[in-house]
Amino acid sequence: ATDIDQIIPGSKSDVDVKLNYLQIPLLLSYRPVKFLSLQAGPQFGVLINEDKTLLQNGGDAFKKGDFSMLAGAQLNLGPLKAGARYVIGLIDINDLPNQEEWKNTGFQVYVGLRIF
Repeated sequence: ATDIDQIIPGSKSDVDVKLNYLQIPLLLSYRPVKFLSLQAGPQFGVLINEDKTLLQNGGDAFKKGDFSMLAGAQLNLGPLKAGARYVIGLIDINDLPNQEEWKNTGFQVYVGLRIF
């Protein structure tokens, strides 16, 4: 197990680190009925900003790219779109040698408006 105190002496082990990614999903959308679309596909991410407060003395601990798979559903209500997706990371974003794997996971919730 990775203990943050081994990486940055004097650190708290229960601190969250905020990572900001530019993520680009490539989704296959299947529409079994007019008002519902099921979506699945890969998502590519590039780390654009990380919270340096935890890592100010520890160097870069995170890889600069990420690859994930996602699956979800979208409601199609006329021009209004609303949906949710689950994202599971497939690669280790830990850039430290000989440490456990760190993978991104999360939920995405969105609302959109079709203009064409």
